[in-house]
Amino acid sequence: MEEDIKTLRDYVAIARRRFGYFAIPFALLLAGAVAVAVLLPPIYRSTAKILIESQQIPSDLVQSTVTSFASERIQIIEQQVMTSANLLAMMDKYGLYADKRGVWPQSDLVDKMRDSIFVEPVSADVVDPHQNQARKATIAFTISFESSKPQLAQSVTNELVTLFLNENTRTRTERAAET
Repeated sequence: MEEDIKTLRDYVAIARRRFGYFAIPFALLLAGAVAVAVLLPPIYRSTAKILIESQQIPSDLVQSTVTSFASERIQIIEQQVMTSANLLAMMDKYGLYADKRGVWPQSDLVDKMRDSIFVEPVSADVVDPHQNQARKATIAFTISFESSKPQLAQSVTNELVTLFLNENTRTRTERAAET
């Protein structure tokens, strides 16, 4: 029995015969990808990162008024900021979804805006000073807004950051007053 040993020349000949099987799907996929990239409208995302700082005054001198974890606090503040009233006020201020204002109900507009806002925690491995063990902790969070206009995305993101910081200050002030 004779072994069929293929040389480089044989492989080149096979590739030439099968060129259409590879080139046509590649060309079609490339053309489709280029068409999608050209025809889809551009979406700009503006992102701000807010650092979560720990208490600066030693806890043996002043007890902290913040008793929940950072990720819980972020979610609470997010719920307070993302109310329909706040989002509708931002829509009025920046003229968001002006073409859909008379056509869509307000609840749909608010849902569309909520879908364009992203709040994501940033976690890192930190050493717990009390137990000297590494653990995951939320050290910051990002707030992003997507829009078809880059300046609008930036302006709305800045407004959201301001609302988050103001809400955090208001909540901490209320807790300190209660304490």
